[in-house]
Amino acid sequence: MKKEVTISVHQEEKRFSSYKMFIDNRMCLLHVVHLSSTLHWEESARNDKAVYISQVLRKMEEKLFGKNEYNSMVVGDFNLQPYAGGIAGVYGFNATMSISKAMQRTRKVDGKLKYFYFNPIWKLMGDHKDVQGSYYNDHDQQGKSITQIIYQ
Repeated sequence: MKKEVTISVHQEEKRFSSYKMFIDNRMCLLHVVHLSSTLHWEESARNDKAVYISQVLRKMEEKLFGKNEYNSMVVGDFNLQPYAGGIAGVYGFNATMSISKAMQRTRKVDGKLKYFYFNPIWKLMGDHKDVQGSYYNDHDQQGKSITQIIYQ
């Protein structure tokens, strides 16, 4: 059975765009993000930006869906590891690698419900022997041993 899909721009910002998608009259939001590169922003600044964007998106979702039902997907280039605070942290995107945890929909922190996002990228990490990434960085500005050097 063919489904009717329509997409329209909902909101555009410098680091994200949101689109309303209607699939057979059911609305969902598609958020597309692109945070600054690791070459230009420190990890703490990228985490802070992810936390900020997650809060903006949640407020947008509350206005459209109410406080009890969210129907959103977030995709893009976060330029953060899946376990970084901006991604997995409760005040960030609260993303989990566990489908069963994500299906619980929320957890309560400081008396407030926090919605989960499911992050399928965890499955990809370690499952492949090929290098995953798209840039080469040989300038370790912070003197860390975990500099992301990705050879193509």
